[in-house]
Amino acid sequence: MPQANSTTCRLRITATAGGETSQYISPGDFSILQGVGVEANPPAPPTPLSVAVFPNPCTFPPAVRVEGMASGSGELQVYDLSGRMVLRIPVHSRGPHEFFLQREGGAPLPAGVYAAVLKTAAGTAGTMFVQLGN
Repeated sequence: MPQANSTTCRLRITATAGGETSQYISPGDFSILQGVGVEANPPAPPTPLSVAVFPNPCTFPPAVRVEGMASGSGELQVYDLSGRMVLRIPVHSRGPHEFFLQREGGAPLPAGVYAAVLKTAAGTAGTMFVQLGN
């Protein structure tokens, strides 16, 4: 399509088969205006803030993946079912992060159901996970 502004555009379709040609011209006008359309390479939307724990459930310290931290830092807080915070881990921006959820000394959390909540200045994201007995 040409880069043109017009309110009197028509579509012409030409089909050729063998030695015969046929044309169709749209019966009504339509408009082409600059600035309307689709970009060839639109910018990718920002990754939303998210936290995932895997595998889930797990018998050993599970891995955590944090995405969408544009800048700054945050904190991953882990709560048991009673609402008691059992673990806090500082998280800094610079792309996706993966790390293990474990207590000091590398021990896994006790068996139970937990909520992992990522808190940053830009927002909050969370997920639930199950730690099985080890």
